[in-house]
Amino acid sequence: MLPKNVSRETLPTTIKQITTDKTMTSIGLTGNIASGKSHIAHIFASLGVAVQDSDKVAHHILENEARAEIEKEFGTIDRKKLGAIVFSDESKLKKLESILHPKVRQKNLEFIKKHPLSLIEIPLLFETKAEEIFDFVIYVDVNEETQKTRALARGGLTLEKLEHILSQQHKISPQQKRQMANFVIDNNEGSDTLGQIKQIMEKLCAK
Repeated sequence: MLPKNVSRETLPTTIKQITTDKTMTSIGLTGNIASGKSHIAHIFASLGVAVQDSDKVAHHILENEARAEIEKEFGTIDRKKLGAIVFSDESKLKKLESILHPKVRQKNLEFIKKHPLSLIEIPLLFETKAEEIFDFVIYVDVNEETQKTRALARGGLTLEKLEHILSQQHKISPQQKRQMANFVIDNNEGSDTLGQIKQIMEKLCAK
């Protein structure tokens, strides 16, 4: 189902032009926790862009290709138990990432090659230097107050855990990420998200 006030007719010219072009166009979508990345990815998907969620890819890899290696290293593949193990141990977190991230990147590269216009959602895009595999990067920006309100409203997330997640995501500051991205979407309350997406697609079409 399309998001409210979104129709496939909104961007027919740009989508058609990019997807019928002989060249491939890949977009990396990133933003910190509760910035609204998934909602924006859904809008792009509704408009005909091939979209992949790298977190879901990582979960699949965890339970399949990397299962034996992670079980051997950590004694479990249960995501909650793994989260508890790496929560306060930076070395174990890095070990887990060293197993998963290369495999996730390979899956993302395979996805890009299959679609003339693709978008992949990656929370730690800059932190993992994943911008290297994309033609363009979009950063979804929200203020800290909105971010914390949205994150805690989801349930199942304590303030302590939220602060830990933010500490990982703020190794590169929001200001730096805005500067590193090709496009920034302001996704604070009241922002014209669809209008910004339209402008981005028009610019991509013109490149």
